[in-house]
Amino acid sequence: MLVLLFLLACSSDPVAPVSLTVDQLVQVPSSRPHRTHLRLDGGAVVLRDTRWELRAAPHLERPPDLPGELAESVMVQHQDGVFQVETRKGLLIGPQGVFIIGTWSQGAWTDEEPVLDLPATLTTGDTWTREQRLAGRHGTRSCAVRHTPFCEVGVAVECLARVEADAYWSTRHYCAGGGWVGHEMVVVRAGDPPLETWTSGIGADGLPGSSPPKRKRPTPRPDELRRGP
Repeated sequence: MLVLLFLLACSSDPVAPVSLTVDQLVQVPSSRPHRTHLRLDGGAVVLRDTRWELRAAPHLERPPDLPGELAESVMVQHQDGVFQVETRKGLLIGPQGVFIIGTWSQGAWTDEEPVLDLPATLTTGDTWTREQRLAGRHGTRSCAVRHTPFCEVGVAVECLARVEADAYWSTRHYCAGGGWVGHEMVVVRAGDPPLETWTSGIGADGLPGSSPPKRKRPTPRPDELRRGP
């Protein structure tokens, strides 16, 4: 898969393996004010003030046979003080890992069949492939765990999802004690210009601070994603 080839090409440093559990990386509640950088079709970079929150969500319907804590991931963006977008996901965080169990759109939740987002333990070098569902469409999502430039004791989870002709590449960074500390993403959808996003303004402890520069956080070019697996 391209995601694995890209990972191997960019992670040749001979550092010791890192193994962390979801309990060390995902804390409820969490809040991360930061900035999101957006670049459409290789053009100028647009900055948005962003707040990401992970909070308890006892109102969500619990899937059968999956123990754990119900949570809601919420991301809100403003540009020049003007509201732009809000996204929400329903999560179940438990001994088997983190599962996506629903999404929020137009003011209403839609329950979904649980999809594994993060396994219970993340060890550098691990890989997995799962089914991907998006707006009623089906595809695949392949992920690999590598070292992160954000901290010594942490991991980066790099994934490539393919749904029909669309490709969604992302890397999420986690630090022990800091949780989620940033991401990079490239989206290539049929008929739309490619979109690249990345975050800044979060330190390794999860508090406002300096993120590694973009040059230390490589991303694939849109044409690499278009070539297919």
